[in-house]
Amino acid sequence: MSGGRTSRVDRPGLQAERTVLAWDRTALALLGNGALLLVGDVRGTSDVLLLTAALAPVAAVTVAILGRRRSRQLSQPRTDTLAGASLPVLVAGAATVSVGFAVLVAMLMGSLDP
Repeated sequence: MSGGRTSRVDRPGLQAERTVLAWDRTALALLGNGALLLVGDVRGTSDVLLLTAALAPVAAVTVAILGRRRSRQLSQPRTDTLAGASLPVLVAGAATVSVGFAVLVAMLMGSLDP
């Protein structure tokens, strides 16, 4: 733009911060689900439940690492900020779905009460 004004592309808003917060919320939710699975097992320790509870923190750490990596990508001045975004999103989605599926299997096997 003329007149010394910067364009909207040069002045990023809060999109990067919201993206980082979304990654952090996802990681925290996965970690919280793992903790709730361990607390919710009052009848005894089930192998399926322990496996599910162990999967949740691994998924949470994976999502947190990917989120920090994406945050660094967004903080660097680039014209194409969507480059390389699909793989971390797929990995985070797979981690979230796998924890959800493991909880569903634990419920179906009777390890958890709905």
